[in-house]
Amino acid sequence: QTEFQVTDTAQLVLATEPAATSETLFFAVILSLMLGTLHWVVKKNKLGTGLYAAVGVLIIAPLNGVIWMAYHALRYSGQEKSLFAVFTFGFAGAILPILTGSILLWWLLHQFNNLMQSANSIFSDEKIILVTLAVVMSLIIVWIILFLRKKSRTRVDQVSLEGVQE
Repeated sequence: QTEFQVTDTAQLVLATEPAATSETLFFAVILSLMLGTLHWVVKKNKLGTGLYAAVGVLIIAPLNGVIWMAYHALRYSGQEKSLFAVFTFGFAGAILPILTGSILLWWLLHQFNNLMQSANSIFSDEKIILVTLAVVMSLIIVWIILFLRKKSRTRVDQVSLEGVQE
């Protein structure tokens, strides 16, 4: 019989990756359906983006938190603090796509959450602090590169169609 060994790093990666991506994509579909329906109602009735953001933050985000909490009820049953943390995570996870229009920040938050939760059970406290600082600094650098870099972008509706034949 051959025994296989899984290193601490491999255990950390395997505990983080499959769950974070699959859960985020699952809830992204549900959130997209809710936000898409809201967007359709707002556009159809010409209600404005302020109402879209308000309903998204005040109704859809808490609803996403409740759905997220229900999904994790078996894992954290009887642990009110953990279920509240899951609700808060689901709420924040819905706020990020509403405000930014992208699911990527929620996915990164979920990856980081699962990474730190798994690392806390594998490594010592000192290593967790160093890893956390390294990841946070890396995310800050990525954020600076992506969001603060100014690009000159040409909008499609501003492009001249001269020379295009019908």
